Formats: sequence, C-alpha cells, structure tokens
Amino acid sequence: MKRRTDLTIHDLGSEMILYDQSCETFHVLNATARQIWLWAEDEGVAEKLQGMFPEEDPARIQRDVGRALEQLGRIGLVELLAPSPAASVSRLADRVPSPGEY
Repeated sequence: MKRRTDLTIHDLGSEMILYDQSCETFHVLNATARQIWLWAEDEGVAEKLQGMFPEEDPARIQRDVGRALEQLGRIGLVELLAPSPAASVSRLADRVPSPGEY
C-alpha cells in the first residue's frame, strides 16, 4: 500500500484534511483514520493501533483497520501495490500440499 504523494495535506494533529486536486475533493480524516493513513505504508498497522487502544479487542481493530484501508483505497487516498513475483510464488508454495497430503 502506498500513500498518494500528490495530495495537499493540512495536518491539524487530531485530524487531517487532504485535498485531491485531480477531482477537486476534500477528505477530512478523524484521528484514527489520520493515523491509519500515515501508517498505510508500514507493516503491522493494526498492531500499532492495538498499542494505542489496549482495551479494545484486537480482532475488532484488525477488521476496522482492514475496512479503513479498503475505504482509503476506494476513495483514492492510497494505492495498492502489486505483489512482487517472489511474494506470489511464496504464497503459492504455502498452499501446495506436500506429497501424501492430498
């Protein structure tokens, strides 16, 4: 996942305003969405948020982060990166059963 670099950003600390000049649209992110957007390129976003909200259910945080990243992608604030061929082969190898495991 990659954050768009062509957005105009106004970070207010507790929330963030992003302006997409290509479609003349403002996006206002609350504090949690702001943090998810800032961490979008990092691994372990849900785990980082769990540290900020230790009282919350980790499974719920995982679902919420997934939904937030999906929505950020849908509205064009982040771009999905194509997986590397090596990563695809690695995932495929994880799914191929060993001989005798059919």
